[in-house]
Amino acid sequence: MGNTASASVLETDRHRPASRLAVAVRDGAWFDPRTWAGRQVPRGGADLNVAIAPGVDVTFAGGHRAPFTVGNLSLRSGTTDGATLSVASGTLDVRKTLDGGGNANSAVRVGTGAGASGRAVLDVTHVTRANVEIAGTAPGATTPRGSSGTVEVRGDPGTSWFRLDGGGAGGTVTKLVLDAPPPMRFQGGIAVSLPAAPDASHPGTTQNRIELKGVHFDRVTFVPDEIQPLIYGTHFGALQLFDGARLAYTLQHVQQGFLEVPGAHFFTGTNPATGNDYVGYAQT
Repeated sequence: MGNTASASVLETDRHRPASRLAVAVRDGAWFDPRTWAGRQVPRGGADLNVAIAPGVDVTFAGGHRAPFTVGNLSLRSGTTDGATLSVASGTLDVRKTLDGGGNANSAVRVGTGAGASGRAVLDVTHVTRANVEIAGTAPGATTPRGSSGTVEVRGDPGTSWFRLDGGGAGGTVTKLVLDAPPPMRFQGGIAVSLPAAPDASHPGTTQNRIELKGVHFDRVTFVPDEIQPLIYGTHFGALQLFDGARLAYTLQHVQQGFLEVPGAHFFTGTNPATGNDYVGYAQT
């Protein structure tokens, strides 16, 4: 019986798909063979693990291709050098975990394209130790006009930081969607900002949104941090989301915009396409 069981396990292991590893070792485009060790563009699939080496900057421009699937995605980092992935257009689908490496110099930037082809989507199941910038800007940089980005987290968002920069052209909506928000409160960080000079042709229409699946609310209150409410022109605090008089959810660590943006405010709404309630940040 023991030999039969062992043979069965070996047979199962033999038919289990082996994982593949692709390492980006040079700055460049995702679909350029020169970017990768071995000079071969990896074939997508849930068995594909992708690592970006320290100091390397890779741009994914999927355009109108079908979503590109990977299993795990990791940003490797050295003592100081981080790794960067820019999702400029198309959809990158991370079926398992995005590991940001915990280095402040590493980042995933979503939405760095321009025009109609600039819609960029990162779908990911779990996020850990990551700095995710939606709309694709580093702090202090200028977002390309027409850029837009969506990050959808299907599972645990961990304690990662998500920076939403609604700096694109009028009508742009930069979105973070939490399909499985942790119970009662999100312990990670969320930073929202708007351009000091909005698009003159569409004033007030650029906005950031955080959608939460399964959490119902119709009112939002920003509660300043008691110890550090104001640092370098930004407000720090928490967003309390209410369903009527009931506190439904808390976004624990929120960095709110810049003081030079007049009329910026938080509000609530419902996405008719998904039925998810969201908290938005826009300028009137």
